[in-house]
Amino acid sequence: RRCPCGDPEFIGCRFKDNVGGQIGGAFDIAFGGSILFDGCWFEGNRAVRAGALEIFGTTQAVVANSVFVDNTVTGSSGGGALWFGNGSSSRVVGCTIVENTANTNAAGGIRVQGANPRIQNCILWGNTGTGTNTAANQVTLTANVSHSLVEGGFAGGTGNIAADPQFTDQAQRDFTLPLTSPAVDAADGDALVAGLVSDFAGGRRAFDAPAADTGT
Repeated sequence: RRCPCGDPEFIGCRFKDNVGGQIGGAFDIAFGGSILFDGCWFEGNRAVRAGALEIFGTTQAVVANSVFVDNTVTGSSGGGALWFGNGSSSRVVGCTIVENTANTNAAGGIRVQGANPRIQNCILWGNTGTGTNTAANQVTLTANVSHSLVEGGFAGGTGNIAADPQFTDQAQRDFTLPLTSPAVDAADGDALVAGLVSDFAGGRRAFDAPAADTGT
């Protein structure tokens, strides 16, 4: 849909099994404006530089409450799920980025190259690339990551954790979290995107679950 200001919005869309050639497997944004993806599902997409979504030279894109699973990047400088480049300073908020693959480099999850996106309240788990499976396979280690669960641990940023997210049924693509998950009540409430009140499953995004409050 398109908001009154003219910037495009993709709400509850599914991008599956697309082949993007040299750039983004499902979608490529180059020098765009305030584009929004909310509650979208990216699965099985493939390209040379960004398995699912490439954001290039764009400062106001928001990717929120979305799932990236089983996307593949084939190039040596790409990102299995997302790739940010050349001055991009957009946001990824409340997303689940799982089991994406980089065939010829480490960045199975998110690769940041000459950009500074904010990655907040996300789960990056089980993404694979070359080398030993560490945080570098989940997200570029120089990225701006906060209040996120990153497999292998992420030393920079604030409020990041590394424990198993305990997905309800990862094999069946059910990435909901039980109350025992360390990611429950561990996010930053100030990072929530105004006007987006639901998570991917349709539940309330801001919800005080009966669990220890370890976030902000």
